[in-house]
Parts: sequence; C-alpha cells; structure tokens
Amino acid sequence: MLKTFADRLQENGKKPKQIIIAIMRELLHQIYGILKSGEPYNPEKRGFQTT
Repeated sequence: MLKTFADRLQENGKKPKQIIIAIMRELLHQIYGILKSGEPYNPEKRGFQTT
C-alpha cells in the first residue's frame, strides 16, 4: 500500500524527501487512528484509499 503511494508520488514529480515525509505523515495518521479507536490493526480496514 505505501509502495504504490510512493510510486504514485514519484510519477507526479515529487522529490525523494517529499515522498519520505508524505509516507511518514500517512503512517502517523494510521497510528493515530489505531490508538484513538482502541482496536487492533486490521489491514482489511483502511482509511487510506488509493484512487
């Protein structure tokens, strides 16, 4: 999932550091959602949609 996200950012002309920061931000959002909901991580239930 994050690999396809990174590939899409690279195709859109983002620089490597911008890609790393975007991935870090996405991971933070996922971690926050897990902690806030109190539910264990479920890879089938994703808030991040790839379109």
